[in-house]
Amino acid sequence: MTDFCSINGRLTPLGEGLPEGIYLYQRLRTIDCRPLHAAAHVALLREGARQLFGCRANLSLERIADEIRALLRANGYPAGGATVTLRLYADGGHALTADGVSLYREYALRSLRPAAAVVTCETYRPEWPTSARREAVRWARQEAAQRGARCAILCDGDGIVRRADDAPLFAVHDDVIYSSPAASDVERTLVAEAARRTGIPLAEQPVGADQLGLFDELFSFDCEGVCSISSCGDALYLSLMAERIASALAALPEK
Repeated sequence: MTDFCSINGRLTPLGEGLPEGIYLYQRLRTIDCRPLHAAAHVALLREGARQLFGCRANLSLERIADEIRALLRANGYPAGGATVTLRLYADGGHALTADGVSLYREYALRSLRPAAAVVTCETYRPEWPTSARREAVRWARQEAAQRGARCAILCDGDGIVRRADDAPLFAVHDDVIYSSPAASDVERTLVAEAARRTGIPLAEQPVGADQLGLFDELFSFDCEGVCSISSCGDALYLSLMAERIASALAALPEK
């Protein structure tokens, strides 16, 4: 059970609420209360603060790691995998929430394969993980659920697919992984490195919503692991490449 959050390093009952206001965020995976790839996540938040808030974020990597450890221990999380969200507010403050214990210790292929629906969704500066994008994803998932789907594939006004829920989306055809061009993020970088290490070609080119039925597989990746999409509309998908990428991600060095 999650009873506490951490606000600027201070453990606070979650029921008292999080700070209000706009924010940037990153979701991180932890193993034994230690965040994975924390340096890359913090670097992205620092750059986002510079570009969107016009300020320098005073986020210490060591301090964030210590706060995550304290937060998970205060909430009684056991050893193994878990996920947390780090919010960076426009005033320079930050907050951490414990999102839950993972069934898997490392990055893995998630057992559930959701059906997806395409939702056209534009938001403010979608290349950055902002509170605006997070709310847009919630609305998109609501619309997808009304169509009987558990995953929303977000596309822009030009019909180019961008994300699956709040995770980068990858499409597979003839053993090549395709991804629409997008700003670099931690998850996209990790998938590219996993593909490189296993010799799987990865190409950046626009993927249209009207082309999704031509692909063999669709999968996404976030701190909870690799999610293989089972279907979208009338198209049914395999899960072979998703399994290979999940195995390669689990073998990456734990930075």
